[in-house]
Amino acid sequence: MNVGKDISTKFANMGFVCVCLVVLMHVHCPWEGGGINQLAVPFFFAMSGYFLATHVDERGWYARALSKRVRTLLVPLFAWCVIWMLFTIPIALILNVRAGRDLSVNILTGWGMLRYLALDVTRTPALGPLWYVRCLLFFVIVSPAIVWLIRRSGFFVLMVLGCVYYAYSAMGTNFSFLSYGFSLEGVFCFSAGLFLRMKQVSLNLNPIVGVPLFGAGLLAYYIGWTELSIVLMIVGLWGLMPARRFPMFLVANTFPIYLMHMFVLLLFGNGKIASPLLAIGVGIIVVIVSVVMAEAIRRLAPGFSVILWGGR
Repeated sequence: MNVGKDISTKFANMGFVCVCLVVLMHVHCPWEGGGINQLAVPFFFAMSGYFLATHVDERGWYARALSKRVRTLLVPLFAWCVIWMLFTIPIALILNVRAGRDLSVNILTGWGMLRYLALDVTRTPALGPLWYVRCLLFFVIVSPAIVWLIRRSGFFVLMVLGCVYYAYSAMGTNFSFLSYGFSLEGVFCFSAGLFLRMKQVSLNLNPIVGVPLFGAGLLAYYIGWTELSIVLMIVGLWGLMPARRFPMFLVANTFPIYLMHMFVLLLFGNGKIASPLLAIGVGIIVVIVSVVMAEAIRRLAPGFSVILWGGR
């Protein structure tokens, strides 16, 4: 079940838009944009589930899926964990020496070292965005169970997962394992992607419908219905996505931008930027620099880029 060209193009375009929203969120933009940035990672989970589902009717699909994710997820996960550790620890040591502080300040020690390697599933990795990669690995590992449930119960499975996620969110408590280890939001969105592909639900959506859906998502966010707002905004933004591909040098670097932007952001410090326009400007610069760095690595060290980006 190959994905059609138009649908594949819209996925690529929306993926790039969503990674830009992730960058904007990490810039600490004072304007939340109606919660728009919160739709990014849920969309990534749904997209991953959708593409995985294209192979679930093939013989031996699970073994191939695991083998592929070792190359595309596990290897980049640990590669970037090590790079972040080698990059940030020396900087922290230098700053500590210059400030006359204890050398251990701002450096994870003891069991905290597990965060550097993304092995502490109760917390985000030291390189924060890697929590998504780690969660996605978990979801792929348990995907046969999700596929079986969808085949047996269909939409009912999504309803149950959605209700569990909503109930967890409504509790107002944050069990970090259920947010960044085995994310309830993530497993719902991943399963939704599987469902859409397995049940061959049409993804063709008229842009005219996309506008009111996106607007309804913004309204739901301001009312306080965050979970519903994310779903509505994803569907609405999907309807607004053009079927003509964005420039290849942009969409081909969605994953590199996601992994590299935190390095670039260190140049701007960790403080919150007071002006929304300035924050957006910084976000654009971060995306541009990340793309340039990714393209340079591809050209100068193609073998190394395969490790870093998982062959993307």
